[in-house]
Amino acid sequence: MAQPTILDQSELPPSLASIVSAVQSQGPLTGTQAKKLVANAKVTPADLEPWADFDHPAADSYGRKLVYDGGFFELMVMSWAPGDYSAIHDHGYTVWGAVQVFGPAEHGIYSFDEERLVTLSRSTLTPGRVLAVNHDLIHQMGNPTEERFLTLHLYGNQERESAITADARVFDLLHGEVRRTSGGVFFGLPEEEINSREACPPPDYHSWLFDATKQLRRAQAGGVVTHDLKERVLDTDRWETLKEDLAERVNENGHMTDSRHWAWLYAALRDMSRLQHELVDDGKAVGFDDWKTYASYYDRVIGTTNSYIAKYFGHVFEPHGVAAAAATLIDVGCGTGWFETVLQEQFGMPRESLLAVDPSEAMLEAAKGRAPTRRAGLLDLDDSFGHFDVAFCNSYQYLPHEDFEQAVRNMYAVTKPGGLCVSEFITVDHVRWYPNVIYSEDDTVISLRNPTLRERGGCTYQESEIININRLDGMRITYEGVHRRFMTTPRRARELFEEVFGQRATVCDAITLEEVPPLQETCTSTRYVVCVRRGE
Repeated sequence: MAQPTILDQSELPPSLASIVSAVQSQGPLTGTQAKKLVANAKVTPADLEPWADFDHPAADSYGRKLVYDGGFFELMVMSWAPGDYSAIHDHGYTVWGAVQVFGPAEHGIYSFDEERLVTLSRSTLTPGRVLAVNHDLIHQMGNPTEERFLTLHLYGNQERESAITADARVFDLLHGEVRRTSGGVFFGLPEEEINSREACPPPDYHSWLFDATKQLRRAQAGGVVTHDLKERVLDTDRWETLKEDLAERVNENGHMTDSRHWAWLYAALRDMSRLQHELVDDGKAVGFDDWKTYASYYDRVIGTTNSYIAKYFGHVFEPHGVAAAAATLIDVGCGTGWFETVLQEQFGMPRESLLAVDPSEAMLEAAKGRAPTRRAGLLDLDDSFGHFDVAFCNSYQYLPHEDFEQAVRNMYAVTKPGGLCVSEFITVDHVRWYPNVIYSEDDTVISLRNPTLRERGGCTYQESEIININRLDGMRITYEGVHRRFMTTPRRARELFEEVFGQRATVCDAITLEEVPPLQETCTSTRYVVCVRRGE
C-alpha cells in the first residue's frame, strides 16, 4: 500500500488519528461501518479548521483539501461558503465511506439508469450528522444558508493503492453530459480536468431545474455567464418535461398528490425566477405591483376558471329585473377587464355604460382597451365615481378583514338608489377547491399555486404563493408573490350587507346557483354571490 503523503498520523488531531487507526486495523468496511467509525471519533469543527478553505477560487464549487492519504483510503475536509454547491456526482472508485457535516447542509440523493435521472430525496442535514457512502451513491451537497461550515469525508477501497475518488462521474444536467474527473466534483470543469464525456439520460424537470440553477449561480459568481448559458435558462424544450413531471403528481382536479416533490419544485422555481430576473432582465426593478408580470397573461390562466361568472350574472339580472343593455355598471377590482368584454358581447351592455376600477396600473393597462377605467381600490370609492345601476365586486377578499365593513359601505355609496349590488366571495374552506395547477387553454402558461390557511385577528385567511411559467418569449418563470385572501362565511356577509343596505339580501352558490340558507356557513362550490338592492 502507498504510504501517507499529507501528514504523519501523529500530527493529526486525536479524533482524526483515531479514524485512521480504526480504518487501518480493520478489514474491508461497509458504508454503515464507516459511518459508525466516524461517529465514534467525536470529531469537532475545530479539529478540521487547519484544512478550511472558504476563500477558494470562484471557479471551484467548494473548498477541498486532502487531510490524509492512507493508500486504500482518503480523509478530506470540504469547506462550504454561502451558496457553495457540488455538482451531482458519484465517488469514482470508492466502495465504502462516510461524510460528517458540521452545518445545515442541503443534501440531494439521485437515482440514475439508462432512461432517466430523478431526485429521490432532498433534505437539510442536522449539524453533526454522519452519512454512509457506497459505490452506488449519486448525490449533491451544498450550503443554502448565510453561514460557513465544514464537512469531513472518508472514502475507501481495499482493492486499490491510491486515487480512491478518481474517475468520479459528474452529472451536468444543463448540458446533458456525464463528465468523468479525478479532481473536485465542480460545476463548469475546465477541459484539463475532464477525463471523458458520455451522454446523460434525461432528468425529470425538478432535477434539471435545481442543478441548472446551482450551476448558473456558480458561473455568475465567477463572472463567466455566457450567452449560451442564458439561452439554456430559457430553453422551451423543457416545457413538455415540466408537464410530464406535473402529470405524474397532480390529479384531475389540479391538486398535487406528492407534497414532498411539490415543496422541492416550488423552492427550485423560486430560485430560478430570481436568477432569470438577474440574468435576463439584468436585475432591473420594475416597481411594486403584485400583478406586474401576471397581468400580461392573466386572461390565459384565469379565463379557464372564471366562465361561471357570466352564468351567475344571467341568473342575477333576470329575477332582479335588470335590463342589461340599458344599465350602467361599475366593476371594482376589474383586473384585465376580461369581464367587461363578456358584459358587452353576451349581455349587450354599451362600452360607455361601464367603469372598470382597479388599484393595479398593470391590470388597468390591459383593461383600458375594453372599457373606461379608473385607478382605485375598494376603499377609495366615494360619490365622485358616480352612481350605477349595478355595482359589482369580487375582490373583497384582498382587503384585511378590518376593512370589510367599510368596503361594503363604499359599494353602497356607488350603487344608485334602487340599483343592485352584486358581490362574490370565497368561503373559509375554499382551499378544498383551489387548484395547485392551472393550465392555459392555449398551452402557453402554467400557473402554480401553493395555498395555506392562516389565522389573523381571529379570522381565516388563505395565503396563495403563486408562480407562473410561460413560454411566450422563452421559458420564463415569474414569482408573483404571496396573495392573501380574507375569507368570510355566507352568514356573516349576508348580515353585513343587510345591515348596510337596509334591504333583504339573497345568497346563492356561484357555481350551482342554488340558494344558500341564512344560517349556512359554507356552500358546495366554496364560492357564493350576495345580491342586495339599495333602497329608493
